Amino acid sequence: WGEVNRFFGQDKPSFELLWDKEKLVSKKYGVFKFPESFLISPDGTVVAKFIGPRDWYTKASVAYFEEVIDGKRRATGL
Repeated sequence: WGEVNRFFGQDKPSFELLWDKEKLVSKKYGVFKFPESFLISPDGTVVAKFIGPRDWYTKASVAYFEEVIDGKRRATGL
């Protein structure tokens, strides 16, 4: 957890973090490159996969998620 704590520093995330030591989840989702991000629906379905680093704080990224949440856009990779 040392690396994770250093990454976040004093700004602790508002969401729960999980550590997959056996890499079972990465194998299940077919993760081969890091970082990879997934958009997962409330029922647990992966609706979008993003390979590589992303700046999630851009206006385009925020608009994308707002549209997906509002049902105005189908979730696909950015």
